[in-house]
Amino acid sequence: MSAPGKTVRVRDIMTTDVITLVASTSVEDAARSLTFHHVSGAPVLEHGRIVGVLTKSDLVDPRYRSSEARAMTVRDAMTKAVRAVRPGDPVMMAVRLMVEENVHRVVVVDDGGRLAGIVSVMDVLRALVRGDYVQMHDAIFEERQERHADPATVTEFVDLTVVEVNEGA
Repeated sequence: MSAPGKTVRVRDIMTTDVITLVASTSVEDAARSLTFHHVSGAPVLEHGRIVGVLTKSDLVDPRYRSSEARAMTVRDAMTKAVRAVRPGDPVMMAVRLMVEENVHRVVVVDDGGRLAGIVSVMDVLRALVRGDYVQMHDAIFEERQERHADPATVTEFVDLTVVEVNEGA
């Protein structure tokens, strides 16, 4: 459990034993590998460089279901946009990136751009269950606290008493 006031960093929760795929692997073999390792996605490497991420969602795309699809490679099916953070970044940076980009994992890269780990939604949940203060020293959260005297009591809602119902629609 992290101490109150200590910013939890990506390096504190990331998975370092990362399952990776090679870009030239067939999508069929990649699907078997993801299933065997019990992961839903993995970074894709080409000559040691991160070139994409392949997820099970990518593999259920109808384009990869035909008989010609067996000849397709990971390079054909992967998402080429790599969402990445660095080990020293606050965990909330990774969480915000996953939410904003609607992804379930972000790649962790070192200063040289090499794969250092991965942070998934499960890694974040494990940290929360441990009692880590993942929100600490999050600039967006702290700004919100400054704007509101008691942010715990501020609630956004729609007042349905002022909404007119058009029954003819």
